[in-house]
Amino acid sequence: MAAKERTLALVYSQARAAVRRNFARYGREDNRSNPDHLVRSQASWKRFVADDCKVQAAFAGGSNPSISDRETGCYEDALDKRIEFLEQLANGSFGTG
Repeated sequence: MAAKERTLALVYSQARAAVRRNFARYGREDNRSNPDHLVRSQASWKRFVADDCKVQAAFAGGSNPSISDRETGCYEDALDKRIEFLEQLANGSFGTG
């Protein structure tokens, strides 16, 4: 899990750099590409995933270990999806397929 969190931090940094470059190039025409939106999105995503995974894990019932396992699995799945999204932002492939 720690390796995925490091990967997330790395690709987030790369995505921020790509978004900043694009905003510098096109931002006057469309403020929706402002890199501040990505910063807020990342912070909101972290809060949402933490809460959502707790809810999904807890309300499925079972013992404490099984709840913890489900929460961890949920978080890992969310990390994978966020890493994929940020990689696409970083390499410019998001929304092209």
